[in-house]
Amino acid sequence: MNQMCLNVAYIGGENRNSFLARLLGLYNSNNLTTKISEGDDKITEELENVLNERKQTIDNNMPIIWNFKMKGRNVNIYSIEPQINDVFNNSLIQCEIGLFYIDSETSVGNELKNQILLANILGIKSVIVYINIPEDKDNTKIINKTRELFTNRNFKKNRIFVVTKFNRQELDNSFNSYLRMEQKRKNVDSNVCVPINNVFQLSNRYSGVNATIVRGNVELNGFLKNSRTGATYKIDELQVAHIDTKMATKGALIGMKIKNASELSVGDILVSSDEIVNNYTLITAQVLLINDKINRDSVLSINTIGRDSSVKVVNIVKTINNLNKTIEKKPNELKHRETGIIIFQSREKLPLKLYSKDYTLGSFLIKNETGDVIGVGIVKNLN
Repeated sequence: MNQMCLNVAYIGGENRNSFLARLLGLYNSNNLTTKISEGDDKITEELENVLNERKQTIDNNMPIIWNFKMKGRNVNIYSIEPQINDVFNNSLIQCEIGLFYIDSETSVGNELKNQILLANILGIKSVIVYINIPEDKDNTKIINKTRELFTNRNFKKNRIFVVTKFNRQELDNSFNSYLRMEQKRKNVDSNVCVPINNVFQLSNRYSGVNATIVRGNVELNGFLKNSRTGATYKIDELQVAHIDTKMATKGALIGMKIKNASELSVGDILVSSDEIVNNYTLITAQVLLINDKINRDSVLSINTIGRDSSVKVVNIVKTINNLNKTIEKKPNELKHRETGIIIFQSREKLPLKLYSKDYTLGSFLIKNETGDVIGVGIVKNLN
């Protein structure tokens, strides 16, 4: 069997838990013990408490996730907090579509612009946008302005699905439109990207490997390459949800049996056996700072789909606005909520790519010396 799933990043918006409660209530999510009737706008306190309690029980190193089923497909909702959590194996990167809640009164604010930029940096190419529009407002003007904000951040018009009536039919239509569009894509990237979650010894010769497929398909008896070491492995056994399968697709959590993989470790990234991945130490990146500040000579770490690597800030080239126009050249620091171009020097060679070529190996999280996630970045140049 192949695991059919759709990973969705819920990004931003006030009344976060109210919106999620309404969404999951509509689909009778198995994460909730209380249900609301379809189309009911009243949000019960109990539903919000369920979400709050679930959030408190999840380890800080895991994404905050809820799920529901839609036409036999598992829809996983990753809730991205205003201050991003350190997500294990950078699960945000595996999200294919972003879900936004927008209050019409604040839809043109800088907060939304930063949220859109965050989605863009994380490689999200399609969005479903629910706009809470009061009856006395001009719907057309607000919708057009919202679409403009997304198109200014390189989202294609046909990949922006706007919902103005919060009910299951409207949401189903948006999800289904997205899925139909994906099925019609002719030039599907055949390359594979599989970050390793766990490695354990099965015998003297074989290792068990748990991983997440971020891109592409993984096949039984196929071959994958470690982007860090260049070693190639054959997949002797393949499972999805502890059930043997011949193929697993994007988004699936898989188990593999691999021979002679003693040097494979958590955070390594497996790619197609014929894929060329070069290693670099000098990284020029576009950075969105969501907390703290960065100075020249700051010592930080970047996390590329699971692996932390120490880096030093060599230069802050400039700060830019949401349209990539220069604000200030060579500032002394990058501050909270600012976007800038920064050059990092890594202590080790990293298997990175340009974001324009590969967003999974061209995106990263930025951490400070205490391990807190303070920003996100995309690779613009490598040396």
